[in-house]
Amino acid sequence: MEEKVSEEQKKEIIKDIEKENIVPEKIAVAEEVLDEKKQLKPEAKKEEKASLDKSKKSAKGKVIQFRRGRKTIHERHFLLDVGASNKEEAKKFVKKIVEWKSPAGKIIKGKISSPHGNKGIVRAIFEKGLPGQAITTEVEVK
Repeated sequence: MEEKVSEEQKKEIIKDIEKENIVPEKIAVAEEVLDEKKQLKPEAKKEEKASLDKSKKSAKGKVIQFRRGRKTIHERHFLLDVGASNKEEAKKFVKKIVEWKSPAGKIIKGKISSPHGNKGIVRAIFEKGLPGQAITTEVEVK
């Protein structure tokens, strides 16, 4: 029963759903189309996150982990996810200032030094080491 549905048919089905002219035969196909739309949305959000907002001049990022080797941890070096999807987008964030705000309100500043790998992660060097509780928290990229 799995049939290939052309893009034109998908667009017609979406228009029918929007007009609330739902035909029982088209419900299964419509669910597939909606699932595809939901799968595309996170990619679009990630692209929006990657670009710095011109009016605010800042973006949000997430602390992932200490920069580490097998037996060493660099206390001041952290890996950050700034929303870039590949290495080229991550290179745009190099030399940007990063700020982490503690729950008590203390701000620790750092600087993005380079991309890390091919998936858009960046390395940042902070002036002081961040505490362990900083992992999975947000940072502000300026």
